[in-house]
Amino acid sequence: MEKTAKILSRVFSPLIVPSIAIAIALWGTPLVITPDFVKVKVVAMTLLITGAIPAIGIAILYHLHRVSDATISNPKERTIPFVICVICYMGEAYYLMSIHAPIWLCNFILSAMMAIIIVMAINVFWKISGHTCALGGLVGLSAWLVANNLALPWMILVVIFAIILTGLIGSARMIRRLHDLPQVVAGAILGFLAVYFLPNLFTRFIEYN
Repeated sequence: MEKTAKILSRVFSPLIVPSIAIAIALWGTPLVITPDFVKVKVVAMTLLITGAIPAIGIAILYHLHRVSDATISNPKERTIPFVICVICYMGEAYYLMSIHAPIWLCNFILSAMMAIIIVMAINVFWKISGHTCALGGLVGLSAWLVANNLALPWMILVVIFAIILTGLIGSARMIRRLHDLPQVVAGAILGFLAVYFLPNLFTRFIEYN
């Protein structure tokens, strides 16, 4: 079970979830009419910006002995990796804006970035789960698309799957003794609330200005 938990944690790392979310947004909404090669390029760029670059940054920090392990299990070592992720999310938002992606899609990235900032702040005194925060955000994205009639009919299955997956990953983090139940639940709730509610606030702010 320990091995399965480790595999789940790695496959659904917070560095991978943003790319999954972008893929869901591209294939599960009216954006599906976008040419496939464009959709694949956008997902690949997202994986590079929010996945590969932070991973390289963490590897460099590990090489410099600024973090003791790849999972950054020590909360005191998480600040710099979080800052790297925030910068990368800013880069992702800029990239999406540069290709004229829908404003709601850009707002989701900004909302996820805000969730990271909140997790970084909480992490100073309490080790909240970044994994379940990311997956809670995935639930929030899928649910928002369905609630706002932007999702294709099969997207309700994605919402259900995302909820189940969040529970599985939370369990995996506890099995590996990297988090306790309150930490994984808090992460999931934070991710969901940020990604479900903040996009509308960002949209209103943009319209107001």
